[in-house]
Order: sequence, then C-alpha cells, then structure tokens
Amino acid sequence: MAQKIVFLTAASGNWTVLDDFNKDNNIIHAIGGGGGGRVVSSASLGGGGGGGGEYRAMQNFSPTSSFVTFAVGQGGAGASAGSASSGGTTWFNSTATLAAIGGAGDSSAAAGGPGGSGGVGAAGGGADGAGAIGVPSARAISLRA
Repeated sequence: MAQKIVFLTAASGNWTVLDDFNKDNNIIHAIGGGGGGRVVSSASLGGGGGGGGEYRAMQNFSPTSSFVTFAVGQGGAGASAGSASSGGTTWFNSTATLAAIGGAGDSSAAAGGPGGSGGVGAAGGGADGAGAIGVPSARAISLRA
C-alpha cells in the first residue's frame, strides 16, 4: 500500500478516520504553536523571539471510533510591552494521548522565550523544543500511514 500523509491545520475539529487507515503501521506527529516575540523601544534593535513549539510523536495509534478530535496550537501573540503570549498546545485524540506544548512568549525583549516541553508522547526533539527528527516545519498534526 502507498504511504499517505495527512496534515491537519485547522485550529480544531474532528478528523474522519480514513477507510484504509492502518492502525498497526502509522505515525502521528504534533508540533505546538510557537511563542510570541517582543519588540524593544528602540527602532534600531530587534526584540527577542518566542520559543519554538515542542515536537511529539506516537506510533500505531488505534482509533476507537470513526473520527478523532484534535486541536492545533496557535502561535502566541507578540507584545511591545510586558510579556508576549505563549503558543498553544497541539493535541490528538486527547491531551493524554498525544500533546505537544507551545513555546513560551518572550518576556525580556532580549533573550527570547524557551521552547515548549513536558508534553505527552514520544519526545523527538531536544532541549527547548528543537526537533531532532525530520518533521513538517509548519504547526500541524501530521498522520503518516
């Protein structure tokens, strides 16, 4: 059977399980939303960036119904004063099944925010949400079966 890749990019919803979905041979990837960056008061200086969203994956997911709920973590809002907001959590089926935490928003306008960490599922990334496995670069849930 040919490999299929499905990207779920809507903010949330129900994914209808494909008729030929193989519960014994699939990988679900999730990437949390990135944290918001911050500007500084001087026009000649750039502000700190938000932290990258965490990457998590799981293998051989076995759906229990004909659809699966999901949410794709949105990127955090930037700020010109105070702290920028954190990115949202991306999850598949439930936050207990697969969850990738969003990166933190920048709070110092200089150092940048830390990446997301502490989600559920196999950790494919290194420190501060840096992915170590070839994964989609956009925030999304990717299903490969």
